[in-house]
Amino acid sequence: MMQILIVLAVIFLMVRRQLGTRTVNRRMVILPLILLVYGFYVASSISGMDAGGWLLLILGAVIGFPIGIWQGILTKVFREGGVWMTKGSPIGLAVWLLSIPVRYGLRFGLAYVIPTHASFTGGNASIPFLFAIAGIVLGRLVGICMKHPQVAQQLTARA
Repeated sequence: MMQILIVLAVIFLMVRRQLGTRTVNRRMVILPLILLVYGFYVASSISGMDAGGWLLLILGAVIGFPIGIWQGILTKVFREGGVWMTKGSPIGLAVWLLSIPVRYGLRFGLAYVIPTHASFTGGNASIPFLFAIAGIVLGRLVGICMKHPQVAQQLTARA
């Protein structure tokens, strides 16, 4: 029963975050980079990590990137008090939710096609997730900037 409550709480927080309003700032660029750097750092410590393992991780980020672009295009962008803001949309949330089984299906499906000795289980199970989320977050930023080029100006402006 406790696990169900925890899962429901996590889902609630994730949905709230997906639909929430956020200021456009440099953290939108820094977060995916931190996820990737940390992901590379942790993945490099996996025993048996080989080219196939790295390929699976990179493919997770590459698969996440267009999903993020789609989300970014669906994100509402508006100006409030001279600052660009973003707000997730229900359709963007649906894209994100539907992308989860697609990404995991591809990841596990590709694991049968691409041979690797790397084990992404136990404590290493979150590593592919880091790469996929980094791809999605970076793609979302690119999608927002493609649809609203003026947002990129706020990201590159000196504070």
